[in-house]
Amino acid sequence: MRWTFACIIVAILVPAAARAQFTESAIASGTVPSGQTLATSTALTVPAAPNLVVVSAIGSATTCSTGYSPTVSISNGTHTYLPTAHSPVYSGFNNCPLVATAYYINESAASETLTATFDSTSHPYVIMATSYSVSGGNAAYDLDESNVTTTNTATPIIVPSITPSGAGELLYGTANPYGGLTASGSPWTVGNNLSSGQGEIDIYQLSGPSGASTPLFYDSNNPDTWVSIVAAWKIVSAAVPIAPRRILEY
Repeated sequence: MRWTFACIIVAILVPAAARAQFTESAIASGTVPSGQTLATSTALTVPAAPNLVVVSAIGSATTCSTGYSPTVSISNGTHTYLPTAHSPVYSGFNNCPLVATAYYINESAASETLTATFDSTSHPYVIMATSYSVSGGNAAYDLDESNVTTTNTATPIIVPSITPSGAGELLYGTANPYGGLTASGSPWTVGNNLSSGQGEIDIYQLSGPSGASTPLFYDSNNPDTWVSIVAAWKIVSAAVPIAPRRILEY
């Protein structure tokens, strides 16, 4: 009797996992018409999922009070965006600056109108939105940090410090001083830049460092009171290639 031995190696071919990274896709902003209504809107183009949309609304309280707790809701008309942990940030001193940041992961609409609605004791100035495409997995919120000044403080604004969970995260920040923001600097990139209103901007790093980072805003009215917020998102659930399997037949 003759025996035949065969060894068959089967390799399951899987495309190599994409590099985990964020890429800015689109920016959009809107201002409030004269008369100071309670809402401000903007239309934003959104890339196909996986994606991340980050929105900030800037305004102030009608009456300054250290005991005031403002509310700001950001929505696309279908669902409400998720506020970052410290949002909204408010100072009860000198013009009562207020800033709120919210986000949504894997938005399905190719375009949408985003609206920030303030409570009846505050009013908005501008809304700023940015969409990011995500490769190598899905975006996930990591953390945020905020800062509030109670006296006129010299600028540039370089607080708060934020330390993300690891390197390569998207870092995003904005601030609201009385005099308005004019510019930023390396390693930050300016996203939205409004010449109207108070001169608001938002800034980002597509791939931040593993250690602490501080924002960099230049204020047109130095010194000033201001509030600021910086947030971080990471990429998780990246695809893992399937290893080749060996099948033995006798």
